[in-house]
Amino acid sequence: MTDNSDRGRSQRLSSEEEREMVTAWRQGDPGALRQLVDSVDLQWEAYGWTVSHLTGTSNSNLGRYKRFTDTQIDVVTAFLQRVRTAGGFEGKMAAEGLAKYWETPEARRRTIIHLA
Repeated sequence: MTDNSDRGRSQRLSSEEEREMVTAWRQGDPGALRQLVDSVDLQWEAYGWTVSHLTGTSNSNLGRYKRFTDTQIDVVTAFLQRVRTAGGFEGKMAAEGLAKYWETPEARRRTIIHLA
């Protein structure tokens, strides 16, 4: 029988690593957030920064979200769904963001100025 007690420990990201991945992803690397999604190991509190940046509904945030590709939208949605499932404060934030934007048709509606 294999001991998996610290299986996730090496996968957890520091806040700095999380910010670096989110920055890379925002610069067009969808694999960066996918890596972040795959590394989540029930330490949801460490992902509050990311959740808050993906659930804000200010005009500035909504304008930024409109530039996301379908792949980026899929990864954001998967990430927020995992956080929602985990519950807690971050889970509630994720649920609200999904309901208000990411799981609505608006998330994939392109603006006139959108260039893929």
